[in-house]
Amino acid sequence: IGWIQAIDAAPYLAMAQFAAPAEVLAMPAPDARLAYATGMWRYARATAFADLHDWKGFESEIAAIETLKTSGALKSLIDQGVPALDLMTLAQTVARGRFAVAQGLYADAIGFYTSAAQIEATLPYQEPPYWYFPVRQSLGAALFLAGRPADASQAFREALIQAPNNGWALYGLARSEAALGHAPEAAAARAAFSRAWMGDRRWLRMERL
Repeated sequence: IGWIQAIDAAPYLAMAQFAAPAEVLAMPAPDARLAYATGMWRYARATAFADLHDWKGFESEIAAIETLKTSGALKSLIDQGVPALDLMTLAQTVARGRFAVAQGLYADAIGFYTSAAQIEATLPYQEPPYWYFPVRQSLGAALFLAGRPADASQAFREALIQAPNNGWALYGLARSEAALGHAPEAAAARAAFSRAWMGDRRWLRMERL
């Protein structure tokens, strides 16, 4: 049953979101028969290499995802209605955005995240969603880092339409509105963030969105 592979992939996506690069890279590969989970393992590793500024390691993982896309290993998932090729391309594009942010290439990151958000918008409805977070929160972060807080605020608001009460997007929205000098809006976003976020606030930074 193809969609069950999304469950097998979930630990890798959780690690990509929350873990340190060394912890991500220490994760063992999934069963080779699980092509989608393997792709998401490769994606998680790519994000870890991005955070480490390791271009060679990053490109190796992106290339491995590309090989997986053309190998035919995803055919059974596609036949069952899982948009596996789109998800692999989305993973590659998000990872490239992550690497661009790590390098301070914010204009490039904006381009990658815009493309990724467009791919995400074409995915069929699924609960939970096929992609594990609204890409527009990453786009908002790249826009903020590029000195475009008004555009960042809009991106974070769009992410919140997709995922209401998303603490990541609320954090970004609060910072964007504060940068714009919109004190009431920033205060409202901070209050909503305080209700939504249960973790250590010091852990959050734009580069992780």
